[in-house]
Amino acid sequence: MSALEIKDTDISYAENILINGMKFDDERIDFIANFNTLDLQSVPGSGKTTALLAKLVILDRYMPFNEDKGVVVISHTNAAVNEWKRKLGGFCPKLFSYPNFIGTIQSFANNYFAKPYMQIIYKIESFRVDDEDFSNNLLNQYYKIRYSNEYDKIATFFWGRNIAKAKKIASETGEREKAVCERLIDEEIKKLYYNFNDEKFYVKGIKKCLISDRKNPKYQGLKAIFDSVFRSGVISFHYAYVFSLKFLDLNPLVVKDLCRRFKFAFVDEMQDMCIFRSIPISHFGIIRSPISV
Repeated sequence: MSALEIKDTDISYAENILINGMKFDDERIDFIANFNTLDLQSVPGSGKTTALLAKLVILDRYMPFNEDKGVVVISHTNAAVNEWKRKLGGFCPKLFSYPNFIGTIQSFANNYFAKPYMQIIYKIESFRVDDEDFSNNLLNQYYKIRYSNEYDKIATFFWGRNIAKAKKIASETGEREKAVCERLIDEEIKKLYYNFNDEKFYVKGIKKCLISDRKNPKYQGLKAIFDSVFRSGVISFHYAYVFSLKFLDLNPLVVKDLCRRFKFAFVDEMQDMCIFRSIPISHFGIIRSPISV
């Protein structure tokens, strides 16, 4: 619960900035002045975003908070964040600087969870989150070991999986079977997925496990591929969240650190952000809008 009390002058200040001096109705004023933990459920066009921005405009007037705490404001998209900055940047200079965080859920997860996990596990200081680069790096690492005896010539395994389909395509298109099969293998390698929970390999879109025996040289080859890509500092968006949750398991005290850093948190579309389900958000004053119809 917050001791912050919003005055009529604060509401008027926000009205002048955001709605050209018009007046917020009582329902919106109640929301703007409420800094307890709550869910806001609303439909598009109801003024939810404007009410949230009004909160932020007012909070900026009261910064810095005790113990130099800040606020964290999270959305799904960069477009939303840029819009907030466009509307508020000229009026809220303190809001967009330390100790506050305004950004996407992806950037929040990357900065506070995935980054320290990769520093600890993979010994790298920086990384890049890019699905296409990650897939291409998987393929490049596969090329390096595909005929290695150490991994039982893993290329033969993928050839066997794809040759029948390649023959069918080749008969229909007139292409060479070898070229078609190699293309199918490349596509499959780029769709490989390592599940950290069950420690098995899959191809995206296929439920059946690809390889599960950790003693199998082919399994070890795939594991070497993924480890090499992770250590190179390239991960997919999905693995950024995987590593974020693994870091929370590895270091649950980080939640207390976040609570010391941020006095309030504002989260848009909360129901889609599974990472926050691992954080006891009652420690913050949380304003979230979980329903969009």
